[in-house]
This record gives sequence, structure tokens and C-alpha cells, in this order.
Amino acid sequence: MFHVKHRARPAARALAALALLAAGCVTDVSNPDGWAAPVQYGDLTIAQERRGELVAVRLGGEDNPFTDGADERVAWRFPADGDGLDLEAVYANPILDGDRLYVAGYSGDVVALDLSRDPPGRLWRRELRDRVVATPAFDGRTLYVATEGGELVPVEAASGLAGAPLARAGDRIWSQPALGGGVAYVPALDDRVRAVGAADGGERWTASLSGAVPGDPALGGDLLLVGSFDRRLHALDAATGAEVWTFPGDGWFWARPLVAGDVVYAVSTRGSVYALNLRGAVRERWRFNRLDSEIRAAPVIAGGVLAVAAEEGMIFGLDPATGEERWAAPLPGRRLLADPLVLGSRLIYSTARGDLIEVDARSGRSAVVYERS
Repeated sequence: MFHVKHRARPAARALAALALLAAGCVTDVSNPDGWAAPVQYGDLTIAQERRGELVAVRLGGEDNPFTDGADERVAWRFPADGDGLDLEAVYANPILDGDRLYVAGYSGDVVALDLSRDPPGRLWRRELRDRVVATPAFDGRTLYVATEGGELVPVEAASGLAGAPLARAGDRIWSQPALGGGVAYVPALDDRVRAVGAADGGERWTASLSGAVPGDPALGGDLLLVGSFDRRLHALDAATGAEVWTFPGDGWFWARPLVAGDVVYAVSTRGSVYALNLRGAVRERWRFNRLDSEIRAAPVIAGGVLAVAAEEGMIFGLDPATGEERWAAPLPGRRLLADPLVLGSRLIYSTARGDLIEVDARSGRSAVVYERS
């Protein structure tokens, strides 16, 4: 068992509270909207259309990618009228496994759907005692659901049975746990990252940062990359929790970092994109900033282009090697908070309103392919 502390500050909790208060000006989880990413099942794109309501629509394929939105292309909605289920909002990305879709609602309900049936059939529903913002981690058998109550709850994917919490944080958890080598890495808003056994919940280590962790971490080999409200990206040794390096940015690191080979792509809430060396003494390769806008959607590489979506309705395509801008796709009036769905060189973004935007990552060509009625 290890307890690792990094630059602990007496006012760390107060600073975290102020950071969350400021974040509430942008995203108020007490008045939930949700920022779930879309998923693809066959020819259906499944996304949150309204608070707590998923819609499955047909958008077209590679040969006909840009089509007008039309209600007749809606295959189903969930929950349907009469289901007696109110998810309130869906912040967690739905998880697709074969014909099963797992959905965790802000309400604390975790639901398994059978998509092979038309309309989908509910296989089970598990009601947790706390709300859920974080996307569950999934290892093929177990959903590891982190809650607003600071617990990590294992839920059997086959049956929906929930076990005893594997970890308890001192504050809320908004981050998707990262799984690797039988260990669950759990960042929380109490300025700590915990590593626990995924099978038994045994504590491996706890690392204290100087800021709350709101976003998803990423594993890069033996390093755990964690962004924080302290305006730093932290690289922790996954085995011990010791800090290997830290990188200061110009804003909070909220979006999940992207690890591609020996490069880490990280984005800030001040609109900056950073390319960093995962290892070695020299950290920064390049940086890009053309718009002072919050970036919360995870960066992705598609069609050989690094795509980054700013909250204020702008998507950039960058050269991953140099950071040079290849294209910019303005989307006036569209708020982009959710991670994109990557379909080869096509990207699907879900807006805060519930519309779907399709982007060709090679050219930057974009279109609204589904507009909420």
C-alpha cells in the first residue's frame, strides 16, 4: 500500500470548490443536460437527443454520408413512453458490447438493453444509491460504475447484480476509471487518484494532486495520465503512483488525453492543443491555439488528422506531427462537449442541444445530419 503526495497545498480543497463553482457556470449538473458521446450499432447512430432520452437514427454510410435529418429515420427512442424510467440526463458514454447497450443515467439507474430486438428490450435495471456522471469502465464481464457519492461499484454485465463498493473517495467522481493489469485507477474531485484491485478492491496506492480531477484519465504503457483543475497534466507511475512528470498548461485539463505511440495530445479549457513527448527530458513538441474556447471533447485521430472540437462550435483538423491547421469547420450556435464517434475518417459529434454533426476528417467538410425536432 502506498500513499504518494505531490505538492499538497493547505487551500487545495477550497481551490477545488472554487473550480467546481466556476465549472458550474458552464455545466450545471444540478440542472442536468448530459454530454454523452454517440455510439454506432449497425446502421444506427445512438445519441442523447433530450435530457435522459436516447435516440437511434439512420444517418447513411460512406457512399452517402451527408443526408438531411428526417423523423422517419428515427428507429427508436429510450426510455419509451410508459417505461416508467427517468434517467434525468446521460453524462456517461453508453457502452456497446455486441448486441447489448449499457446506459448509466444521472439518476443512478444502470440499464442493459438488447439491441437485437426491435424496439430494444430491457434486460435488467440496477438502481444505485447515488447519481452517476462518470462513464463506467468495462472489462467484458463487469461494469465499474463510479458515482457522485464517491464510490466505485462493480455491476455484473450479465445479470445487473451489484457488489460491494471497491473504492470510496472523499468527494464526487466524474472521471471514467481506467483499467489495466487487473487494477482500476479512480480519479476524483477530492484531488486524489486511487489505484485499487479490480477484483478485490485492495488498495494499491493513493496519489494526492494539487487540484480536483474532473475528466477521464488515459493509460500510456506504464504511465497514467491525469488532467487536473491545477492546470497541469500529470504523468503518474501506474505501479506506484509516483509522479514521473508534470506539464503546466494555460487552463484546466478536462478532456481525456490521447496517447498515440510516444506522443500525448492534451487540450485545455482555454482552447490550447498540446503535443507532448510521453517520455524523455523534452516535453513539448508543439502547441496550437486559435480560439479561446473551452475544449472538453477528447481529441481523436481520424483519416490521418488530429480533430479537436471547441465548445463554442468550432472543429479544427490539425497535422498530428506539426500542429499545422489543415482545416477549420465552424458550426455557429452549436455547443460541443461530448466526445466524438469515430467511423473511419468520419466523425459524429453530438451537440448540447441533441443535434448530430458529421465531419469528414480528411477535408473538414461538415453537415448537420440530424436535427432535434
